[in-house]
Amino acid sequence: YPVHDAPADSAEIYSAPEEFQEEQALVSRVLHTLDSDDMPTLMKMYSGARKQLGMGGSERLRITLKAMAFLYIKAAIRIRKLTAAGTETGVDVSKPFAYLHDPDGKGKGVLDVLSEEVPEECFSIYLAAANASDVC
Repeated sequence: YPVHDAPADSAEIYSAPEEFQEEQALVSRVLHTLDSDDMPTLMKMYSGARKQLGMGGSERLRITLKAMAFLYIKAAIRIRKLTAAGTETGVDVSKPFAYLHDPDGKGKGVLDVLSEEVPEECFSIYLAAANASDVC
């Protein structure tokens, strides 16, 4: 369920910053377990996870959205490999990149949000996405 009541400051819940970091790392690991052989279903799963993460506040986003960014990059490469093998995926390879940059035309893609929170790390992810798009 959405985390609408999450305190703005993680210090209100966690006795040590390490606890917060560890919990968010676990959330990121769980995200990497999301999988489906059906690419449209996988993209819906990623979209739902991204929306839920967005409700967690900026402290959480700076950790968990990095995992989402790499999942979208990985999905694009997977779609490209399936398409190259002649398999119909039901999803265009540009869709994961759209979620990274601007999913709904409102300028709030994963990289847009991360650029506000962790600009240096966002730039590294942007370069990884650019490399993947070159392959795709």
